Amino acid sequence: MSGVQVPAPLLFLSEKIRDTILIQRLFSFCKSHQLISPNDTVFVAISGGMDSVALLDSLLELNKNMLPINIKAIHVNHGIRGAEAARDEHFVRSFCADRKVELEVVHLQGLHIRKDEATLREARYLAFETLLSKHPRAKLATAHTLDDNVETLIMRLAKGSSLKGLRGIPVKRGAYIRPFLFLTRAEIQQYVQSRKLSFVQDSSNASLNYLRNRIRHQLLPVFKEIFGEQFYAGMAKSLQEINAFYNLFEKEFARLAEETLVRHPDKIEIDLQKYKYLDILYRYRLIDYCISAFYPLNYSFSKTYMQRIDRFIRLARVGAVLNAYEDVRFVKDRQVVIVTRVSVPPSDVLLSEPLNSETKVRFGAFEIGIRKVSLADVKFSEDKNVEFICGDSICFPLVIRHWQAGDRFYPLGLGKSQKVKEFFINQKIDVLRKKEIPIVCNGDEIVWIAGMRLDERYRVHKTCKRIYRLKVNIEGKS
Repeated sequence: MSGVQVPAPLLFLSEKIRDTILIQRLFSFCKSHQLISPNDTVFVAISGGMDSVALLDSLLELNKNMLPINIKAIHVNHGIRGAEAARDEHFVRSFCADRKVELEVVHLQGLHIRKDEATLREARYLAFETLLSKHPRAKLATAHTLDDNVETLIMRLAKGSSLKGLRGIPVKRGAYIRPFLFLTRAEIQQYVQSRKLSFVQDSSNASLNYLRNRIRHQLLPVFKEIFGEQFYAGMAKSLQEINAFYNLFEKEFARLAEETLVRHPDKIEIDLQKYKYLDILYRYRLIDYCISAFYPLNYSFSKTYMQRIDRFIRLARVGAVLNAYEDVRFVKDRQVVIVTRVSVPPSDVLLSEPLNSETKVRFGAFEIGIRKVSLADVKFSEDKNVEFICGDSICFPLVIRHWQAGDRFYPLGLGKSQKVKEFFINQKIDVLRKKEIPIVCNGDEIVWIAGMRLDERYRVHKTCKRIYRLKVNIEGKS
């Protein structure tokens, strides 16, 4: 959270004036942090609890008096609290209907098996991501407060955290905004009472089985008793200083990342030589950056695991693979480490004999077609995605598969057999791409490394009785 002064609760003012001042402070906070612009669409994540009810109500007031915005809401029913969850959903539906707020309700499944905070939070944010994918220009507001931020900072200090973690809850992260991050829970309670807003109580908030609740109910009261009314103001100032220092760190990191990384739509390449000479803090931040590029939700690593990834990047052999987090993969190549999203490799595909028209099949991101042609139709060109083959010895169906260890073929023009692995090396194909390229086979023999090289044994000659035209497209491109 960037630096925001946190005044003591306005206890001595009338409720109406106090509410007006709170809305004005909310407007100033959103403006100074560029959270909301006029005519934005903002989804409010509403659980039915006090904080989220206050957030939705205050944004509606903001829309009415100061900032025209399109306010909608989303409620996530985790499906693990039985009648209480049904009660919460019913309350939220009524609350939104009374205020004519469009509401989307998401029901999650299977979470009764794992009820830990991290799993529930991740499932909830996956639901948010799905919503935002349908509304790419929208923002999603959560009701995190200054109390939440202080609790987060204490937890991370106690567990051991990176500098990034000590920043607390960010005011803004992509489409996610936290308009209440400057307010204490006591101030929100005053607002709810003066506005006579009803809300529901989540019984799990009182349970001491959760670390955050133990900090909230057992530890924070002691801090507030010792430090008095200035406790939250002091914590906010500390968060401000940490964020200011982190912003300087990020500025230098951005420069180093520009020199060390090459970004592609589907992968990031880390320059090994430049990476090795970075300070360890920047190496760890670079790893974090690469993972977050493919995994938008929050995640946490122990220092030991971060060291493992760093060691892999610097010392692993060429071709080694490390699945670092969820569906993010690090692949060691000769001069770079490739970071990409894990995709399930397609199974072998059968390409049937074409009859009166072209036969096409899908293989991962590729489309491969085969058509029977005459010798007169054969026109060789520089287009490597089109190849003509002699089909006299072909026994359909052809098999389309990935490269396998030990594969050999007779590259057209080489005059001898060669390992496919060596062919890829000579063609400077990185270890990731070589696992994606389709290989067309006739039984145990390779016919064509799609888009790259024909096998000598299947080249067209004048005596061929059957000739076929093969064509490969990538993701529908012709």
